[in-house]
Amino acid sequence: MRLPLLLVTFAASPALANPIVIGATIGLEQPKSTSVSDNGTTGSQLLGLFGRMTISGRLAGQLEVARIATPANSQMDVRVGSALFVYDLASGPLVPVLLAGAGAAQQSMTYGSQTFIHAEAGIGLELRIKNGFILGVDARIGTRSNTTGPIAMPESYYSPIPPIAEGEYRSVRLGLGVTF
Repeated sequence: MRLPLLLVTFAASPALANPIVIGATIGLEQPKSTSVSDNGTTGSQLLGLFGRMTISGRLAGQLEVARIATPANSQMDVRVGSALFVYDLASGPLVPVLLAGAGAAQQSMTYGSQTFIHAEAGIGLELRIKNGFILGVDARIGTRSNTTGPIAMPESYYSPIPPIAEGEYRSVRLGLGVTF
């Protein structure tokens, strides 16, 4: 009986001892190429939420969810989830960080949906204010693969160009977080 209680107490201890950050991000994401031959995709706005917990020292784990803006009246919905490692390169109020991680995206349309997986890495800079607020900006580069293939649509159906596609992409984000 004591062993399960001891395990629960031990497992909860790191969460209580390490800082937790909850925040929101806004940003832009753009495929590497925007030529007509590459489906003509252009940059898209994104809005997201994140949670971060220090793992040890300068290393933290971060979970993100985001929604990528779609063209008006397109009947498309794009949602992205990512898990990242965030490594602090310095200490103090102005902290450069490295980010690396992976995730998945779901792009839903009238005639079906596509699932993508991605891996990304980037650099950022965070201003960590003593009262518990964090203001940060980061730039990332990633690659995305379609795991479900193309969506079959009737020839007469007009479909705007989807906001995400296979291949390399870049993103920049501005975030505001609160430390608990």
